[in-house]
Amino acid sequence: MNVVVTGPESSGTRFVSRWLEAHPDLTTRHWSMPSGLTWARHWPTDHDYGAEAPESMILVLRSFEATIASQLAREMTSCREESEANIVQAHTRALSWAMSNGCPVYPVLYDQIVAAPETVDAVFRWLGVDPVPCPEPVVDGNAKWLQCVS
Repeated sequence: MNVVVTGPESSGTRFVSRWLEAHPDLTTRHWSMPSGLTWARHWPTDHDYGAEAPESMILVLRSFEATIASQLAREMTSCREESEANIVQAHTRALSWAMSNGCPVYPVLYDQIVAAPETVDAVFRWLGVDPVPCPEPVVDGNAKWLQCVS
């Protein structure tokens, strides 16, 4: 099954795509949604697929404060207002694309995954496959960025 994992840059999309990519029956593509003129940035994965449209979309949502702090600290955006607009634009672009292409969407909360990693099991079951363990430690990536705004 071809799956795309998407969401705003700095929202945990890379982490979720690596976890799904660990499943031998899933072919995962990672799209992060930057602001500005670029619609999406594609990050190749180990089993990336070509021009085929994804069969399912996983939309990663994350604490706005952590996402904003990460985008600012990594100089993806220049101010809080730009980061906020970037997040809203990313959600809108992902959902608009999915609806226009008849692609089912499963939203996941990065913050919930960190608190209870077993919640990802529901994503695997929704995709019709058995869950696999996370291939890397589940670390609270929010803590690092929220320290920047404290």
